[in-house]
Amino acid sequence: MRRLLVVLACLALFSVAAKPAPSGTIALAPGSDARLGGTVNFVVTTSHLPGNANPRVQVLCYQDAALVYGEAYNVGTAFLLGGGWSLWLERGGPADCHADLYYWDFHPSQVFNWLAGTDFAASG
Repeated sequence: MRRLLVVLACLALFSVAAKPAPSGTIALAPGSDARLGGTVNFVVTTSHLPGNANPRVQVLCYQDAALVYGEAYNVGTAFLLGGGWSLWLERGGPADCHADLYYWDFHPSQVFNWLAGTDFAASG
């Protein structure tokens, strides 16, 4: 009986330790218009997220290391590059952009959980 309890305890520990980590992928969707004022979408996959996870995408665009545009939305939302107002809209020109796939975990405190990222160039 004691041996059975030890085996069951080991199996329980192994099953907890073997749980796969959350993961994901992100890529610019075909047909996206990667330019200032254009709309871009992303092809996203996620797996093994916690039950309460709400995956999101953030897009950050830079000119000469200066952040000129940034927004974040739920997965599946299209991004209007430059938004309604941004430094990028004022300056014009091309920008180097980066999109991150992530989710927030609020237990026991708020934690940003990065899953994947992709870079793309956007014309002005």
